[in-house]
Amino acid sequence: MKRYNAIIITGACGYIGYQTLLFFLKKKYLIIAIERNKKSKRIVQNKFVKYYFSDFAKKKTLNNIFSKYKIIGVIHLAASTNVVESNLNKKDYFINNYTKTVNLFEYSKKNHVTSFVFASSAAIYTEKNHRSFIRPNNYYGITKYKAENYIVKNSKDKIFYSILRYFNVFGVDRYNENHPNNNNSLFSNLFFLKKKIISLNYKKKNKKNFFPTRSFVHVKDVARLNYLAFLNNIKRKSFTENIGNKISYDIRKIIRYFNSFLQIKYKIDYCPKNFKNELLNSKFFLINKKQFKYNLKFNDLKKNIKEVILYKNIN
Repeated sequence: MKRYNAIIITGACGYIGYQTLLFFLKKKYLIIAIERNKKSKRIVQNKFVKYYFSDFAKKKTLNNIFSKYKIIGVIHLAASTNVVESNLNKKDYFINNYTKTVNLFEYSKKNHVTSFVFASSAAIYTEKNHRSFIRPNNYYGITKYKAENYIVKNSKDKIFYSILRYFNVFGVDRYNENHPNNNNSLFSNLFFLKKKIISLNYKKKNKKNFFPTRSFVHVKDVARLNYLAFLNNIKRKSFTENIGNKISYDIRKIIRYFNSFLQIKYKIDYCPKNFKNELLNSKFFLINKKQFKYNLKFNDLKKNIKEVILYKNIN
């Protein structure tokens, strides 16, 4: 089948980008993959995938792409994502996550692109009195929310957007990698770093202890949701959506799963402190059925943790 319509995917060799590229490839699109890492193991050898090894906001690269191809959609996944690092390198994060996103968005609008799918983050939320609301408490979240606002205010029916706020994305791919580039993540501490002492913040209220929870969504589900978001834009619809599972897991339960599978006795160091951006209202995790009409296929956390461990041990 001939592929007339081209899709740009930024961060195409990244954790989410790779799975998204594979999904779009199955749907018969010509894919323009923008990626800085020429040595990535996730480069796909296919005549319908054209790679540009460049910064996604480089004018020369964008001029070249838009002059050669009819671009109908941009799936913008590239970003700097380390929360701790963002607070130390604010200038770099502002440029990478906001300024360059604005440049790419304006190029897309100027060239009559129909769909702009933007990967945002649950880092824009914080929690107070068991309710979640938008107030980023780290600079990474600030840059993402600022980029969201720009996209919403400047679309003006000339381009249709999907803003997808990813929660905790996990799952293995063929290159045996799990959650990307975050050594402070719970999974990294439990498995990849195999820390035997896990610090767990909790807080007391009305003589009760409240522990943080997590909602997870599989990377393959995220890839399909990126595609469905693109389709909604093609139908001339713009929207913002939280991408997570309606099921939230107590972190202590996750630790017990790792205990049983790895046979490592983890010790929990309980820290009675206030914690931010941890205990999120589970209502935020519900997928909007009107937009996606889609049930997550990989929502069994225990099964998926076992898959991660078995895959890692085999390879």
